[in-house]
Amino acid sequence: MKIRLHGPASEMEPYTAVLRRAFDVLDESGLYTDRPPSRLCRRYLEAQMPAPDPQAEAIAQVLAEVSAERFRQLDKWGAQRRENGTGGPVMRHTAEDMRNRCNYLAEHGGADWGAVLLEEVYEAMAEDDTAALRQELVQVAAVCAAWIEDIDSCGVPADKAVGP
Repeated sequence: MKIRLHGPASEMEPYTAVLRRAFDVLDESGLYTDRPPSRLCRRYLEAQMPAPDPQAEAIAQVLAEVSAERFRQLDKWGAQRRENGTGGPVMRHTAEDMRNRCNYLAEHGGADWGAVLLEEVYEAMAEDDTAALRQELVQVAAVCAAWIEDIDSCGVPADKAVGP
């Protein structure tokens, strides 16, 4: 079955990806800029397209900002290669202290973002194994993203945040 898309391209874009999963799509939207998508097409797509997820949108926004910052860093400093500088008994001891601190706070009213982030950072700093270090750094990045999402949910505009 072939589906022909008729309507302004800007209106058809959200539908095209969903339709392409199930049908051969011939996009003729550029030829029919004066016609809206058919009702049947819109009903099908509304049933197939998930409702917008505000949390997913918040995550995407934060990760887009992180990506932009990474490109800014790359432009300024180029690709960097450094030693990990992690592991050892001192860092393992500090990581255990931070884990205990975070657990204590969680049991007595809740750990704050600073405690959660420091626990993750010190767990990363304690790792000798590169694969485990990578996993810990992903957790650090995720906690940072969650903290930024929480700040944004309180109404602090990103353009008002202090930056470089």
